[in-house]
Amino acid sequence: MLVVGEEDTTADDEATRLVQQWAENEHRAGLSGADRLNTIEQLSLLGVSAAQLDKRTKAARKDVDAALAIAGSELARAAGRGGQGGPYVVMPVGCPTCVIDAGDIADLSDGLAEDARLVGSGADLLAAVEGA
Repeated sequence: MLVVGEEDTTADDEATRLVQQWAENEHRAGLSGADRLNTIEQLSLLGVSAAQLDKRTKAARKDVDAALAIAGSELARAAGRGGQGGPYVVMPVGCPTCVIDAGDIADLSDGLAEDARLVGSGADLLAAVEGA
């Protein structure tokens, strides 16, 4: 059987489809932090503004802003991928130093190593930043 989709979908059509999938999956089983991040990033790339993102997805504006910040940072994305791509240390201003590999803590200076946090996902990184 050959399934044919519409060839001339617009960015708005694609954004609407993503928002509908968000709502359905959130209702059915809840989205993971990575799913939320990826969807917000895709919607942003389709031209949906941050103000529209929180309205269309019903996500809190602070969560949208955080997702956009994480999506724009390769270091934060690496933390979300479990460190694939090399050793990374994230040093958010006013927050504890975050590492994605426990072995990296030993390489930090004493002032940074004392309150360093191990993060295994973008959600962990966001929690460390918001908890500061």
